[in-house]
Order: sequence, then structure tokens, then C-alpha cells
Amino acid sequence: GTVCRMHGGSAPQVQAKAKAHLAQLAARAVGVIGELLEEREYPTVRFQASRLAIEQEFGKPVEKFEQEHKS
Repeated sequence: GTVCRMHGGSAPQVQAKAKAHLAQLAARAVGVIGELLEEREYPTVRFQASRLAIEQEFGKPVEKFEQEHKS
């Protein structure tokens, strides 16, 4: 919402409405990602949609960096 938590934004009914609205948006977003997975003209769009779908299901890949320090 556009109301801060001190002025009603944290009220249970406001939180419930926001959660319901986000659920509707999520369902639409999944549909859009599904459409983008069928993209043939721009393969990078298809790749990005695939990557997003995989990250949502399995999480983002973790990059591991190790550095050895010798004195």
C-alpha cells in the first residue's frame, strides 16, 4: 500500500488486501513468464525467462570465492 505502518499500513485488513493483490499479480506474472519461454525471435528473452523460472524454483546459484593469503 501507500500508507506507512504508523498510519494504518500494518493493520491486519491492509496486510490481507496487499497479500491478496500480490497473489493475483504473481499468477499473472507466471503466465507472462510462460509466454516468454515460447519466444523464438529473441533468444535472450527466452533465456532470461528460463533463468528466472529456475531461480524461483531452486533459488539463485551461490557463487563461492576462496582466497588464500600467504605471508
